[in-house]
Amino acid sequence: MMDDSSFNQLKAALRLTPDNDALLALVIKGHLDRGELGAAMELVSAYGGDYSGSAELALAAGRVYLDNGNHEAALACLDGDTAEIMLLKARVLLALGRRTEGYEAYQSAIRENPTLEDPELAASLQVKVVDFASSRTGTRLKVISNDNTNVTELDRLVEPRQEPIGFADIG
Repeated sequence: MMDDSSFNQLKAALRLTPDNDALLALVIKGHLDRGELGAAMELVSAYGGDYSGSAELALAAGRVYLDNGNHEAALACLDGDTAEIMLLKARVLLALGRRTEGYEAYQSAIRENPTLEDPELAASLQVKVVDFASSRTGTRLKVISNDNTNVTELDRLVEPRQEPIGFADIG
């Protein structure tokens, strides 16, 4: 988090150049880091523009809308395909209850940038609920699972996949 003097100078610069998307994104992030969601929401609402030109601004606006509980608006401004946008899109889709789409967005983000891997988010996106009812006894069993037993991740985590080397490759 930046100090008050630097942050105030950024806000003054934004007042002088309101069309500077990079500066606007930085000031919005500063407000979010300080816990000033109302001030960040005012800036995003005042901008009210197209976020496709600036990934940083789209991320900042998406975070503001997500933190404010306006998930549909957050999803609308996250139209890019960078790893960071896809990761935030996964969080928004999870908040909307669209786990399958969220997991696809999460996987896309991790394929592009593996350092963004978030095991908690992945587990939340993979939660499965299976309800078993017995017709004879009337009892019910509910099983909640947060792992994807259909896909093995252990090999990828222990050793990344490598292309096989054939005799023609060695010479």
